[in-house]
Amino acid sequence: MSSSIKPVNIHINKSLETLLVPLSDEENKLLEASLLEHGCIDPLLLWRRDGKDILIDGHNRFRICSKHGIDFKEEYIDFKNIEEAKFWIINNQLGRRNLTPDQLSYYRGLKYLQLKKSKGGYQNVLSKGQNERTTSEKIADQFSVSASTIKRDANYAKGIDVIGKSNATLKLKLLQGVVTFSKKDIQLLGESGVEIKVKNEADLYNKINLLKKESLSQVERELNSINISEEGNESVMEDPFLSYDERLKRIKGSILSYINKAINNRDLEAIIKLKELIERLEYLIRN
Repeated sequence: MSSSIKPVNIHINKSLETLLVPLSDEENKLLEASLLEHGCIDPLLLWRRDGKDILIDGHNRFRICSKHGIDFKEEYIDFKNIEEAKFWIINNQLGRRNLTPDQLSYYRGLKYLQLKKSKGGYQNVLSKGQNERTTSEKIADQFSVSASTIKRDANYAKGIDVIGKSNATLKLKLLQGVVTFSKKDIQLLGESGVEIKVKNEADLYNKINLLKKESLSQVERELNSINISEEGNESVMEDPFLSYDERLKRIKGSILSYINKAINNRDLEAIIKLKELIERLEYLIRN
């Protein structure tokens, strides 16, 4: 780090700023009171890139200092590229002590996705015979959770960011806990890979319900495609008159029946496919 370069104009990079969860009203008031009384003690952290001084850490302090004309110091940090800067911010946010459980899930998920994306990151898919631990396992160890939790966190982070693309305000309210929504539903949105535009909370609720119904239909179709024996299987037909929960109950019963047949026939391929469908049903089971 260095503070030898005097910033000409501090630049806010939107792709970096979206990684930050804003302070609550109470936290903001406390920080503003502290800055007015004691000044800005901790320096802002900047990254000089293409002649711009990009703000990396200290967005809230910069906003309040600019509002009240409070002097601040600055330090510089160097990154190879924007992805490295994002990874630094994610790790820095994970170091905060006041993260809510949903915020912690979000940042753990972002860390997993960023490592998967970056060159030289942990490899999640390993060659046969390799004993190196996967990305999800390594991050899980850092936070004393399971690797499955980290993968669910990744889907949660993807779902939150899908919402944020069209409605940044709703994304922030979800992460702040101002608006509550089923975590499993947001994980389903992330897991699906579907891009949606969200107008408001009610619109999000309706679109996720449609997504859940379509996901259930897809499971039904894939279940029907499994051929365990020469005798064939009874098809699980879509019935528009059945409720969501009734359809879910029927599919669960069919999967159990298929598993018994697959075990009796020692059909490993069918068992693996059924296991995948069971894991996908996890996102569709209501709390």
